[in-house]
Amino acid sequence: MDAEAGLAAVCVRAFFMLASATVLLVHFVPAFRLRFLSYGSRAESRDRKSDDSCTRDGDNPPSSALFLPILDRIAAFRVPHSWFAHFYLFSVFSSLFWGYQIISDGFFFHNISRLSRKSANPGMSVERVVSSWSLMLLQGLRRSYESKVLAKPSQSKMWIVHWALGLSFYAFMGVAVWVEGIPSLATSNGQPSGTLRVSSTSRAAQAVIGVALFFAASSIQHTAHRYLYHLPSPPRTRDYTFPEHPYFRYTVTPHYAAECLLYLAVSMVAAPENAWVNRTVFAGFIFVVVNLGVTAKGTREWYADRFGQSKVASRWRMIPFVW
Repeated sequence: MDAEAGLAAVCVRAFFMLASATVLLVHFVPAFRLRFLSYGSRAESRDRKSDDSCTRDGDNPPSSALFLPILDRIAAFRVPHSWFAHFYLFSVFSSLFWGYQIISDGFFFHNISRLSRKSANPGMSVERVVSSWSLMLLQGLRRSYESKVLAKPSQSKMWIVHWALGLSFYAFMGVAVWVEGIPSLATSNGQPSGTLRVSSTSRAAQAVIGVALFFAASSIQHTAHRYLYHLPSPPRTRDYTFPEHPYFRYTVTPHYAAECLLYLAVSMVAAPENAWVNRTVFAGFIFVVVNLGVTAKGTREWYADRFGQSKVASRWRMIPFVW
């Protein structure tokens, strides 16, 4: 982490890295994985039984007899899967809240600004702050809409810590998109002191590419969500329909891949001077890749179990030709 980022930016990056490490830890420990990561259609009782049979055999120490029931108790704190909608509503709230704080030089913005060192490096320009903030707001609004109109009724639940982690991610991302622009946004009278700077051709091209990538990924994700919503799902049965849309030709989770591209695009648009990405937003992008990556692995396994390994043999978990 660069010394000129400021304490606030370093704290945001540290959260994203710690959250990523935690998700990986949970994923790689079998006793944790199916108790704490699985949700929705993947959280089947047969998974719990399979996991228990692996962790309670003779190869495990006697202490597991005490340890596993404790994990079961912890995993029992669950909330409705429909609470995913809270993530996007909170994202919109966060964007609007910080937008107001910045414009008014509000109490919270003023105190966070004090955590950033004075530096000759101007960081993000004002127009980059406005652009990245706007993209984050658009993402929150679109996903809020989709969670309202493209979500099928479900009785499934998710672990409450998963829900809290999602809210925390959007809380920190709401800060990440502007925190490296504090030197340009620093005020003495409530008005932004940063001035619009003429960008070089390469810098302008970078911003255009980032915005174009953002909207392309948004379109892919929305199309995938709409397609999944309209897939036949017979009521009161365990039957499911395998997705055959062109977006699902190479990966079982094109909507996850699009989500990753969205945050990569925002990190490009939010890039400070002399950088191709904003390191704070990029840290958030890493968390998105890790979090959705482990979920995509479970999704592919679920498809293989439901429809057979041959159905998913030619499809990647999330990112075609990569993972």
